[in-house]
Amino acid sequence: MRSTIGRKLATTLAGTAVLAGGFAAASTIDASALGSSCKAWLNTNGGSQQAEGVCSSIARDTKVQVVMVIPVWPDYTSGWFYDTGRKHSTSWAAKWGSWQARYARTDQAHR
Repeated sequence: MRSTIGRKLATTLAGTAVLAGGFAAASTIDASALGSSCKAWLNTNGGSQQAEGVCSSIARDTKVQVVMVIPVWPDYTSGWFYDTGRKHSTSWAAKWGSWQARYARTDQAHR
């Protein structure tokens, strides 16, 4: 009787380990599926700045946004987008004294 219980316990634990490994592998696959080929840049017009960006490819389960990185101030972002070959931009931001955006980038996330 002990050996039967031991075998059942071992089988249950092995099955649980396989399931847990499968879940870990699935989440790893999802995370690696993100992908895009994008570029972003800053525009300056007088005392204002804006970030723009465009993507040549975006993975099926990925969304992208343009980000204007501003030190000691909240970053400006465009809306999330999924299309390629179309330019997207943030709002214009006024420069204040020595304040200005440092650079532009694109962020990606799951749709």
